[in-house]
Amino acid sequence: MKSTIYRKGKELFRKGKVRLDVETDKALYLKVEGEHEEYSVRLMNDDTFNCTCRLGTLKAGKGALCSHVVAAILFAVSRATSSQMQQPDQP
Repeated sequence: MKSTIYRKGKELFRKGKVRLDVETDKALYLKVEGEHEEYSVRLMNDDTFNCTCRLGTLKAGKGALCSHVVAAILFAVSRATSSQMQQPDQP
């Protein structure tokens, strides 16, 4: 992955440009506000993903990461981490 893609994704996440749209038992569907428009990102439980941006559409199924997917992954990890921290310890 190019460092510029990671930096852009991190910046989108940091600026709060990611929101959860729908959650199912198999996937998270997120909306990411890009520079020009809002994109839909799907993160599947089987570690696959896709994005409606040009890069995500052209490279679908080839494992190409765009900044929107990076932002969505950072959002999902942050969400999971904060959820685990809020759960009380089990005896």
